[in-house]
Amino acid sequence: MNLFTLIIVTVTALCFIGYIYDLFFCRKARNERIAKAIKEKGDQFTKKDLEELEHENFFIDQSRSLFWVFLAVLVIRSFLFEPFRIPSDSMMPTLFDGDFIGVTKFSYGIKNPFTNANMIDTGTPKRGDIVVFRYPVNPDIDFIKRVVALPGEKIVYKNKQLFIKPLCENSESNCDSLIKIETELVNKGEFNYDGLELERYHERISENLTHDILINPYVDNSARHNLYTRADTEKEREAVMNHSKIEWIVPPGHYFVMGDNRDNSMDSRFWGFVPEENLIGKASFIWFSLGYNPEPKTWFEKHIPNSIRFNRIGGIE
Repeated sequence: MNLFTLIIVTVTALCFIGYIYDLFFCRKARNERIAKAIKEKGDQFTKKDLEELEHENFFIDQSRSLFWVFLAVLVIRSFLFEPFRIPSDSMMPTLFDGDFIGVTKFSYGIKNPFTNANMIDTGTPKRGDIVVFRYPVNPDIDFIKRVVALPGEKIVYKNKQLFIKPLCENSESNCDSLIKIETELVNKGEFNYDGLELERYHERISENLTHDILINPYVDNSARHNLYTRADTEKEREAVMNHSKIEWIVPPGHYFVMGDNRDNSMDSRFWGFVPEENLIGKASFIWFSLGYNPEPKTWFEKHIPNSIRFNRIGGIE
């Protein structure tokens, strides 16, 4: 359970205690006071009199007013939708740093909000889904990446080209060889990294989904240097510096994920697979987006937004 969920659960529980106390111990006495005042004052009884007689102590009044609000927030956030802010450039050009997205919590199961254990199965990720999950290296941190390989599949990433060997669905399927994921160059120079022009490609990750990726043609396939500077822990740095593997077989109950910004993403190529129990939900839509100075010269320009990107609000591919 993350900090925000813990706070909402705690506040909701406190409001529930106050609400129940008011329901069973305060309401009857309050109604009797109001009835007595109406009988005594008759037509002279005013709305102000009613407000004064309805007043209890601060905790009871706030609990009575806010319990259902916090309960609704808890239910919506735990079982329906959760907000998430994109914290980096690893999912460009699909998602930008500063995008605020809605995560559909029930896409991959109805989960216990306290333990994240699956209570009701509602589906599993498909190749191409953008998923939010608890980072396997540090479960207190939420990550967002795109699913590129499913349980049991073989994946190869060589010379910036993705190959996948899917599971055979039946004996007649041709699953003996790797399938090259088709890409098509869109442009070069629309995005850059440290002054280097990036290449933008359409990638057909599945029959029903084409999305865009960024490739840095000036770095090696593993992008060790870029990722090393982004690693937060010694375990991550060691994984990046020792990384040389180009093929993987996804174990049962796990998923292989990658960032769309292929040479600037800390993903399954470096720290491994995402367990099914770590999944939080599917990224569904952008509901708000803040823009920042693309070439910041001061701390203020780097961390303080300078625009609202209304054109980015909408669905996610």
